[in-house]
Amino acid sequence: MARILVIDDEESIRFSFQMFLSNAGHKVAVAENTIDATNILSGNEFDVAVIDRILKDGQNGLDFIKYIRNVQPLCEPILISAYPSFSSAAETLQYNIFAYLTKPVKQEDICRVVKEAACRNKENKKKEKQFLHMQKMEAIGTLAEGFVHDLNNILMLMLGYIELAIIDTPEDSQSRKNLIEAIKALDQARKLTKKILTCSRKNEQERMPILKSAHHQGVSQTAPVRNSGQHQNSTGHPYKLRDNLGRFFLNTSVKNKSLYQGLSFHG
Repeated sequence: MARILVIDDEESIRFSFQMFLSNAGHKVAVAENTIDATNILSGNEFDVAVIDRILKDGQNGLDFIKYIRNVQPLCEPILISAYPSFSSAAETLQYNIFAYLTKPVKQEDICRVVKEAACRNKENKKKEKQFLHMQKMEAIGTLAEGFVHDLNNILMLMLGYIELAIIDTPEDSQSRKNLIEAIKALDQARKLTKKILTCSRKNEQERMPILKSAHHQGVSQTAPVRNSGQHQNSTGHPYKLRDNLGRFFLNTSVKNKSLYQGLSFHG
């Protein structure tokens, strides 16, 4: 079950999306505008946000995606629009939007895309957890090395004074025997510090390279493009967004209305 936030100024769309996604097993919250959505986001964490591109009172869904990226970087945004355009589609590349869908959106399509977005969110959270664990182990290793360094200096000082005391102590005296036992104890302490260093370096060697999530890398990923009813091209590979943007305007023989209805960007 994923936590979904739906932002749309049309009550019928909010209601239908909430029903579709709730029936699919998700926990859904809805908002009519960005102000309501901001209040909801302040007290809740979401895996996926479905956002209308153009809202009432001049509000822009893309602007709100910028806000989501700041407050909840792992939340996967899905943009929907009744008026897709070259500029709006190209602009989505800057924000690593998971999908760009055109209205009307079928139940099976919104449920499928949200499920895929939730899966990527889950994977990114797993990578985030691994990344934080790696940083924690690195910090522990650095602390251990500093601790061992200082402790070894103290042990060296103690050993020097004990060996000097042994020189001035009669061979058969109990004091000499006690000092020798003290040296044995220092040797055990030295072995312990060696184990701490070995463990620290072993953890460092065993660290696996972790792929950071998109907001750590600071780069946007190019989203493949899918057309309604045809998710792959003739070669069986998903379309790339930049390729389809070219087709979007080069194919002037297609009327705008039919082309807009068939256009769906998905990543």
